[in-house]
Amino acid sequence: MAEGPAPRPAPPRRKKPSSGEPLFDGRTILFLCVGVAMFATLAAMIHGRAGAGGTAGLTGPTREYANSLVDAQLYDAAAVEYERLLEGGRLDDNQRANLSLVVADLYKDEAHDYAKALQYYLRVKHLYPKSKLADQVGPKIVECLERLGRSLDAKLELEAQTKLDSDKGASGAPEGKAVVARIGKREITYADLDKEIKKLPDYLREQFDQPGKKVEFLQQYLATELLYDKAKRLNLETDPEIVENAFQVKRSMMVQKLLDQEVRNAVKLTPEDLKLYYEAHKDRYTKKENGKVVGQKTLVEAKDELEGDLRREREQGAQQKLLQQLMQAENVQLYTDLFPADASKLHDRGVKAK
Repeated sequence: MAEGPAPRPAPPRRKKPSSGEPLFDGRTILFLCVGVAMFATLAAMIHGRAGAGGTAGLTGPTREYANSLVDAQLYDAAAVEYERLLEGGRLDDNQRANLSLVVADLYKDEAHDYAKALQYYLRVKHLYPKSKLADQVGPKIVECLERLGRSLDAKLELEAQTKLDSDKGASGAPEGKAVVARIGKREITYADLDKEIKKLPDYLREQFDQPGKKVEFLQQYLATELLYDKAKRLNLETDPEIVENAFQVKRSMMVQKLLDQEVRNAVKLTPEDLKLYYEAHKDRYTKKENGKVVGQKTLVEAKDELEGDLRREREQGAQQKLLQQLMQAENVQLYTDLFPADASKLHDRGVKAK
């Protein structure tokens, strides 16, 4: 007799957590915390803008209602309630300027209504010109115009805000004052072109510092300037990623400049230094043919190598000495015991870095 289908095994019952067992694992709790923190940060940013002066000193149900709308991410509705405060509240000019800026930022950054944002930025600029905020709205006006597709108006507004540099610099070329290109009302002279070429690395400067190549460089320069102007009109100079990268580049350049001043420029080599170093390391400076040593280089023959090797050693020593002095002066302490070979041991030990 044929057997029927085997019965399906009963699904395993989910084990009820004991009183000492957590309902959520660590990963779930982490995600919940991150989500709450992100929402709290967003709300704090909006409240920070309002509380920093925009609605400071204002009380009552209208403000509380507007803040609750921000918490609910109903930015258009929140802006409307702040507008009511502007129209009906007894505010001085500074409070009106601050509150207008709050409304404008809500429309631009949260609701992305650039026309309404532009309206309130212009309100701050023209109705409250004595406010300390009047200078802050300039780049935001340009950004709104650009995002509304009004590039020409954005360009004119930016030119009106920016004081053009009248000092074009000196140039040895007789045609230095000749205008070779224009971007709107801005003139680019032959001297400007030479000045930009001189900023290039040596190998590129030699390439473009030729009459036939300068036109090619000018075209590249104009393209970069046009894109840069567009980026400025979009207020990208305040983009967090750009600000952070600019800071990192600036920090690296400052460190490099310090090392040049404190280390590289401080290392001086004399002929006697080179001679002593050569005598102590003769085995490094040999003549080779087909990978085999065939003779010893003289001091004169090895001079360039000697200078490079000795300078490198001296600079490394000077840099190490400088770092030791700084670490001692700043009371630097390293807790190397917190970095065991097995990272899991750190968790098992319950050690926390201070």
